[in-house]
Amino acid sequence: MDSRTAKGIVWMKVDLEKLQRWANDPEEAGHHLEELIAAVGSEEEEVVSWASESLENCGPPPKEKWTWIADRLSKESGDRQYWLCTLAGRIEEPEEAMERALVEVASGEQVAEANSVRACWALERFPRLADSSRLAIQHLADTSPSPGLRQAAAKCCASAG
Repeated sequence: MDSRTAKGIVWMKVDLEKLQRWANDPEEAGHHLEELIAAVGSEEEEVVSWASESLENCGPPPKEKWTWIADRLSKESGDRQYWLCTLAGRIEEPEEAMERALVEVASGEQVAEANSVRACWALERFPRLADSSRLAIQHLADTSPSPGLRQAAAKCCASAG
């Protein structure tokens, strides 16, 4: 794998052989989330396809990746942010930092609507939301100009403990 830095972000190039192997080995894929998240932002369609399949199959992320996911949630955009939200939603006992990061994505003004909806989807799976998180998501349900985001936020508030 080679990498380069642009605007403070390290972009990694992962070869197709590794991506194909990770798509068929969910446990191994979970240990290479950084490379997979980088790959879904590739301009090469085949790389994006294999990386997406690997992320789809990998299940809940290993605990040692949780801090990295929470940290990257608000720093990424597009497909990378979408997949980070998806991974966060697979965590059964999320930490407070993950919840805060997802609320930030859900309510972010410069965030793609699909990513805000996905962040609500992830929060919906949490066993309980902090009062401040619930208030922020309820505000989205009440005021978002997007019907899809209003619906996702309302569902999140109704489902999360």
